[in-house]
Amino acid sequence: MTTKTQKMPLPTAEEVLLARECSRSLAAALETGDETQQIELSTHAGSQRVIVPVSALRMLVEILTQVGAGNAVSIIPIHAELTTQDAADLLNVSRPFL
Repeated sequence: MTTKTQKMPLPTAEEVLLARECSRSLAAALETGDETQQIELSTHAGSQRVIVPVSALRMLVEILTQVGAGNAVSIIPIHAELTTQDAADLLNVSRPFL
C-alpha cells in the first residue's frame, strides 16, 4: 500500500488560537481516566454525539497541541509503505539525499 504525501499549509493565527483552546479542553477530558469519551459535534444542521477511544483522543490532543504551536501536521499510518520520493518529501529532503 502506498500513501500519497502532500504539503500541509501552516495554520492561520485564528486556527492556532482555536487549537490551543481545544487542546486544553480535550486534555482535561483525558484526566478522567475513562477508556472512552463522548464528544458532541455541532453544525448548522444539528448535533451528533460520537464515542471516541481514549487513544484516538490522545492523538487528537497532540495534533491540536502542534497546530496550537503553529505547526502543520501530517498523519501517516504505521504500516504505510512510502516511495523514496514520498519519504524524501515527508522529511523535506531531496530523494538523492535520502
